[in-house]
Amino acid sequence: MGAMITSLNDIESEIISKIAVGNKCYYALGTILKRRSISQSLKIRLSKTTIRPVVTYGAETWTLTSKMEKMLMTWKRKILRKTYGPSKENGQWRIKTNVELMTKYKAPDIVNVIKIQRLEWLVRVVRMNETRSVKKVFEGKLEG
Repeated sequence: MGAMITSLNDIESEIISKIAVGNKCYYALGTILKRRSISQSLKIRLSKTTIRPVVTYGAETWTLTSKMEKMLMTWKRKILRKTYGPSKENGQWRIKTNVELMTKYKAPDIVNVIKIQRLEWLVRVVRMNETRSVKKVFEGKLEG
């Protein structure tokens, strides 16, 4: 899956690199996502189908700590703030709060998406043929 394995079994560097790639993807689509002629629902759909998969690719193998979850959630809120834009109240512009973003987004956050992907991956492993190496490792039947 293209996962980076370190000697300390630390995936924080992988998550940081995935977030960096997600930022590159966002900025590549920046001209489209900043257009006022495109609806916010279309921008969110574009974000869900192009940017989020780039960041969550290979996440089935991640064991997330609270620090890593916080990094991912912070990144996701940054993308949402840029996509939704600021709010205007009483002639003043302000950024949207985290609560406003989550009520407007109405979709599972990135951490829950990763947890769902992990469960789906587990189901695939359980259904695999007994001769597959992933299945052997999962069941602890290593040979040689």
